[in-house]
Formats: sequence, structure tokens, C-alpha cells
Amino acid sequence: MADTIRLELRCNKNNAGSYNAHLFVNGKKKSDGGWEVHHGTCDAIGLLYAKIKKEYPSSNIQVKGLDKLCMDQILRS
Repeated sequence: MADTIRLELRCNKNNAGSYNAHLFVNGKKKSDGGWEVHHGTCDAIGLLYAKIKKEYPSSNIQVKGLDKLCMDQILRS
């Protein structure tokens, strides 16, 4: 039986309007480089989302902590 992979992209918006985001795989932060955004724009989050989709094509990504405008922009791209 294949193991299921649970992906979460946890985001938060800083006071300055930029975003931080980290990828969590099965509840653990993916620590090897390139799976996070620090003080980035919504476009940077979108690039990270695309990278995750490329790496894990058959898994669903649960995105947490983004505002509706940014979430819509990511899902349209």
C-alpha cells in the first residue's frame, strides 16, 4: 500500500505586506533549502507553489494563511 503524502504550504503576511511561507510534508517542515519564502511577494509564493506541484504532481497542497486575493492569483497561474 502506498503511503500518502500530506502537503501544507503555511503562509503568513508580515506587517510590511510581504509574505513568509514554508512547506510542511506530513507535518514536518521541509528543511533542505528552497522550500520557503522569506519577505516575498505573492508572486514568490506562486513560484514556490509551482515548484511544489512539480515535485509532488499527484499530491494535493493545502495552503494556509494567504489572503483571498493572493490565493486566487496563485490558483489561476
